[in-house]
Amino acid sequence: MSQLIWIVEDEVALAGLVKAVVEAEGFSGEILTSGEEVLKRLAERRPALILLDIMMPGLNGFQVLERLKANTDTQAIPVVVVSTLVGREYVERAKRLGALDFFTKPFEPEQLVQAVKRILVATP
Repeated sequence: MSQLIWIVEDEVALAGLVKAVVEAEGFSGEILTSGEEVLKRLAERRPALILLDIMMPGLNGFQVLERLKANTDTQAIPVVVVSTLVGREYVERAKRLGALDFFTKPFEPEQLVQAVKRILVATP
């Protein structure tokens, strides 16, 4: 069974593109469109990795990341941020909260795939 990656993105077209990219590499992609949906779905299953947008209605990605990393049941789930936010302060904030990597939209799909592979190989 392939490793499950949650693509947390409220922009449907981009979410579909990212899903296609990760699935082309043999991963299983699932699109979630809000931070609230992430927290709700964690009760049902755990992904191998979360690709997390920051700018979403309701709970934003920083809030989701804070909650994931504050909970001992979910803190080990690797998170990569994919956002339109530009600036070192956003990257530093995401990494301080526990994100393993940060990609600014638009991004090179191959670079994202390489980061996902690197993280999932390093994560037991």
